[in-house]
Amino acid sequence: MPRLLPLEDLKATTMAAVTPVQITPGVWVGGAGSIKDIDALGISHVVTALNGAQDDLGLVPSRCLWLDLEDSPTANLLVLLPDATAFIQGAVQGGGSVLVRCAQGVSRSAAIAVAHLMASAGLDDAAALEAVRHAHPAAQPNPGFLEQLALFGLMGCRLDPGNAGFREFRAYQAALAFAETGALDCAGLADVDSGASSSTKEALHRCRRCRAALARGGNCLEVEAGPGPAAFAWRKRDRLGAGGGATAEPSLWVEPLAWMEPALRDGATQGKLYCPRCGSRLGTYNWAGMQSASGRWVVPAFQLHRSRIDTEAPLARERAAPIARAVPRLLARRQPVVGGARQEGNEAADAGGGAGVNTGDGGDAGPGAATDAIPGPAQASAGASGDGESTGAADTAAALEGGLGTGVRPTPAGGATAAIGPPASLPSFPAFTHLILDCDGVMVDSERPSCESLRLAVKQVTGIDVPHSFPEDYFPVFGMDLRTCLEYYHATYPAIGNQGVSVDDWYPALSVAKEDLFNSLTAGGIAAFPGIKELIAAARGAGLGVAIASSGSPGKIARNLQSSGLAGLVPEELTVSAAYVARGKPAPDVYLEALRRLGCADASRALVIEDAVNGCRAARAAGCFVVGVTNTLPRAMMAPAADLVVDHVSELEGVLVPAKRA
Repeated sequence: MPRLLPLEDLKATTMAAVTPVQITPGVWVGGAGSIKDIDALGISHVVTALNGAQDDLGLVPSRCLWLDLEDSPTANLLVLLPDATAFIQGAVQGGGSVLVRCAQGVSRSAAIAVAHLMASAGLDDAAALEAVRHAHPAAQPNPGFLEQLALFGLMGCRLDPGNAGFREFRAYQAALAFAETGALDCAGLADVDSGASSSTKEALHRCRRCRAALARGGNCLEVEAGPGPAAFAWRKRDRLGAGGGATAEPSLWVEPLAWMEPALRDGATQGKLYCPRCGSRLGTYNWAGMQSASGRWVVPAFQLHRSRIDTEAPLARERAAPIARAVPRLLARRQPVVGGARQEGNEAADAGGGAGVNTGDGGDAGPGAATDAIPGPAQASAGASGDGESTGAADTAAALEGGLGTGVRPTPAGGATAAIGPPASLPSFPAFTHLILDCDGVMVDSERPSCESLRLAVKQVTGIDVPHSFPEDYFPVFGMDLRTCLEYYHATYPAIGNQGVSVDDWYPALSVAKEDLFNSLTAGGIAAFPGIKELIAAARGAGLGVAIASSGSPGKIARNLQSSGLAGLVPEELTVSAAYVARGKPAPDVYLEALRRLGCADASRALVIEDAVNGCRAARAAGCFVVGVTNTLPRAMMAPAADLVVDHVSELEGVLVPAKRA
């Protein structure tokens, strides 16, 4: 920051501002009384920076610019500078000259003259101030104005809504206005929806439950890391842990926004923030400020919990073509013969009286109901459950050989069922138009470190070490996003669920811990599965669009692809993370979003490759043709959930036939 003028020098030179002082050709600075000299000096335009009623200068209105500005460090000079510098430059370029005046010609007028030199001569704030002081030693903008001039220069002498410093400044000004009046001018708040057609080169944050737009990248504040647990009172420090290491931020800090008006208009100093569409709680606010997870004070504080929102990547929406959100029709087809052996177990229920099986929601489906359950490790290896449920490969293969024509398959919404047709062969596959790949376990060999980092993170956050024999103890959670994994453990293990801590409260810390642990466990690199590069090349050669749909976080996906040498094979805007949708696998959301971005209107023409039953369920619920690859789970476990099971992606060479497009 430029140096402040010593007080004794200021006193000695203050009165020099009574008479206008020329700063540069055509630009003068003076006090309020210097207006009397404009005719003698040939001054044609006047900029007045005072607070209070405007005075009549006897000039044509177009040659006067009035700036209602108090000489206070907290006054908002910054927002006035673009108009002031444009007015001065316009006058000078038109052959006129300008007097910039304030009460004493010391702070406000000097700051505007500094801004003019920055904008017209390309000087930084320090050099421009020195130039003004060279001509006018009394020039002494107050400390707040000096900070705003520095920010003005960082933004290129304009107001840049995307600048982090400017976002913080706007939020601070809103807090000052609230402190002064006890109310907020909601008309001046940023409206997220009004920017719907603006550039997609910024992130968009949505309500996880209803997808309402809450904030754009330009509305978010960058909060510097604080000192850690030492910054908190001892009770909270105990909860955060005694270690002084860095603490990841579980909250998104934003400026006050238009949708917050119902919470802010009553003048309360603090309160809760709710989604404007669905009413779910999103976070809290406090005009006096709150501490971030690392102990940094944020003033004012408008906090959205990351566990309640999803973030769409900057370019994720740019090339996405809209499709109907309804679940597409299901294809009724059997497992084909691949590599000379009939695939094991596509449909495990017999409408004529098969044993009841679990429907996945905790209820009993009853005789003849469709199965979509995950068989346990013993069932997968033995081929059938001990109580006669038809879930194993042998029973399913026998059913196929018997030519059952009355089997059923569940629809994603649990409604009507589709009949199973005659056995299919390779030529009967549809002409696919799109290929969608899971990442972990399909493209990269990362399931083991991913599971271990999950287990260690759960232990770190909850204090409970869940069963962790790989892979069998992870069968129920393979393919799930992290939040759904936590919900499973919370409901399954009383030692976790009975601690009185909700999934929402645990999730932010778990997310950070798992990400850090996974990065540590894979520091030596991650291997790509053989044949993936060739598969993507073959798909593109056949005219198929290619996307990724993963339960991993955006950062994890990017890191895995980079580490394995697969980065760049699929565009970033066609790489969909569960973080971008309302629900993770086994819900269909991540695949519906991938279909939307691909512009695929017929989900049955999209071929999905998955390595987990939950992922297969998600893709099936979206209406896609699902191929299970046995990179992680045994064939018997994958078969009931997939349309086709292969041991290696190279077996799909005969499936990716060129699409017959209309």
